[in-house]
Amino acid sequence: MRSALAILALVAFTLPVPAQGQASQQRPVTQPGSLPSQPAPSPRFWYAIDNAAGGYSVDMPGKPVDRQMNFRTAAGKTFPVFLQEVNLDSGASYFGMIWRQLDVVPKDPGGIERELLSTRDATTQSLKGTLITTRPVKHGALNGLDYVVQAGPQGTRYRYRIFIAGNRMVQQAYSGVTGSENSPDVRKFHESFKLKP
Repeated sequence: MRSALAILALVAFTLPVPAQGQASQQRPVTQPGSLPSQPAPSPRFWYAIDNAAGGYSVDMPGKPVDRQMNFRTAAGKTFPVFLQEVNLDSGASYFGMIWRQLDVVPKDPGGIERELLSTRDATTQSLKGTLITTRPVKHGALNGLDYVVQAGPQGTRYRYRIFIAGNRMVQQAYSGVTGSENSPDVRKFHESFKLKP
């Protein structure tokens, strides 16, 4: 399984830095049993995550680790990138929430679409992968993108959902074996996602 750096895959390169007190309120919400995906997953203990700074809430199948990294643009400008991530099944499954401030906030639908497609293409290139599927998704009034990339010698599938919310780009990232990107766990993760007003 690739590292969180590969999952992030936002262009250029990233530099790890210590977490800066990125706090999240976590409370357990359910205790479902095992799900029939590959490899056989551990029982999931889901947590409701409320990320005020990122402007979202989401359920994750485990208590996430909060990290901060720096994102450097091709022009050399650096921005903080915030991650909340859960690794499961000895690293065979990964769930991540990623958000960052946008350098330039697109105002029109065409600009938003270009930003989303540019992020998708940069992710695919950074993973040295193949784009398997891509489709538009809606979240309330927001337009987003859902795409799957296959990369790595073990046929790992990476599934992303990305949205531009105000001056932020928010991503839901998942990686696991081929086929698991459509599992009930991933659907629950996607469906629980809510943006704050």
